[in-house]
Amino acid sequence: MKKLVIILAVVLAGCAQPAPKKQALTKCKYTCVMDKDVCEEKPGVCPKCGMKLVEKEEDK
Repeated sequence: MKKLVIILAVVLAGCAQPAPKKQALTKCKYTCVMDKDVCEEKPGVCPKCGMKLVEKEEDK
């Protein structure tokens, strides 16, 4: 019985899909120079470190 529970837990854990990030759905205009994964549509401060967000350079 314990083996069945363990196998079931492993299978269910492997099937779990992480929720999509909000940032992936929005257009990134501003980012943090220290935390490049921070992406916002409007200027403000980084939620991780508190630094001012800067306008993101266009990819060339």
